[in-house]
Formats: sequence, structure tokens, C-alpha cells
Amino acid sequence: LILDEFQEIADIDRDLPKLMRAVFQRQPEVAHVYLGSKRHMMRRIFSDENEPFWRSAKQMELGVIAAEQFAGYLADRFEATGRRIRPEAVDRLLSITRGHPYATQELAYFLWQVTRARQAADVGLVEEALAAVLRSEHAHFSLVWGRASSAQRTLLQALARQPGHPLSAAYRRRFMLAGPSTVQKALEALEREELVARDGGFAEISEPFLAEWIRREVGS
Repeated sequence: LILDEFQEIADIDRDLPKLMRAVFQRQPEVAHVYLGSKRHMMRRIFSDENEPFWRSAKQMELGVIAAEQFAGYLADRFEATGRRIRPEAVDRLLSITRGHPYATQELAYFLWQVTRARQAADVGLVEEALAAVLRSEHAHFSLVWGRASSAQRTLLQALARQPGHPLSAAYRRRFMLAGPSTVQKALEALEREELVARDGGFAEISEPFLAEWIRREVGS
């Protein structure tokens, strides 16, 4: 089940999750796999005791795809369509997307579009493709930026320049952030929006291409 779509349906029909859980419980011989990209929604569905699917599944985060695995796939797909991609272009593309599946495929598609038949995509074409992606995402990112509070914007600008530990005194001084309680509140809000991810105290912008858009459009 794709839970991003399931949640939209559940918002319309509140009884649907309960009905589904009742049906699944009568299918002990059937294995169900739930997929979703929104971490907070996934945690709520399976970790909140008030939710019908509470403790009904083992949670596992797939993470990004390793660069060496993606590199071969990209080279193969370009060759299959009469184009090539240089190793340095692959490295640059994956350094931008950091192995995020959707972002990698989106940027690779834009790169494929600007690469002529029997041509080899180079780093210059990767940059051209990235500029095209950012233009296509401009309306979305403008809405994201417009919804963000002042504290959230300041934090996003800092993280666009350098992922790090925004609650530490040194980081807050360097980027002239507010006090720890204000930064914590902004950080939690950005996490809920799936714009920022934290691992321990380390934080970085997780929304593909948003950091690059901020550096180009807003400045940092």
C-alpha cells in the first residue's frame, strides 16, 4: 500500500483504516508492505496507540541509494537511448542529489533532455540540467519559503550554507541564529514538513534541490 495516497483517502473516510485493519487481521497468510515518503505520517500511523494500524508493522527506513549502484544504472540508461554520460558528470549529478531516488531520476531526466543523440553528457550539461530543474521547482519552493516563519527561513539559509548542529552555540553564533529554544521550535516545524532531517544533533535540508534553490534565489 502506498501510504501517501492512503492518508488522503483516510482523511475522507475515517472508517476506512479500521475496516482495512479488520480485513488484514483475517488474512494471516498474507504479507502486507506499506510504503510512504512522509516520515511523521508513517510514525503516527504505526506508533500512535489511537491509530488503527498501531503496532501492526515493523518499521524500516530504506534511505538513499549508494552512489556506486546508481552510477552504473545511469550509464546503462543513457547508453540504451543512444547517449552517454561521462564519469565526472555522474559524480557531479550524484553529489547534488546525494542518492535520493526521486531527485536523481528527475535530474537525470533533465540531463538526458539536454544531451543530444550520440553525445556524452559532461559536467557543464549537468549544471544546465540543474538550472532547468530549479526553474521547474521554483513555484513549489516559493510556496515553501512563503509559508516558513522568519526563524525557519534563517535556519534554512544557514543549513543551505552548511549542514551541522544548529542547536550548538558555535553554529548559532556563526550564522547569527536566535536562542536555542527558538531554533529548536523552528527545527521541529521544518522536520514535520519533511524539509529538514536530523540524525542526533546533526541537521541538513532533506528536500531535494531546496538548498541549491535557497543559495541561488534567496542567498545565504
